[in-house]
Amino acid sequence: MGVYAAWIITMSYVLTLSVIFYFRYKSGKWKQMHVIDMNVIDG
Repeated sequence: MGVYAAWIITMSYVLTLSVIFYFRYKSGKWKQMHVIDMNVIDG
């Protein structure tokens, strides 16, 4: 069961991350995030 168990664990991990990132994307919070502060750029 070694290879099959590793494959199932890996695919479960990828699927879980995909679902989490999908719901984070759909929440829309990323639209209000500012990574670069414009005051720092303007000097």
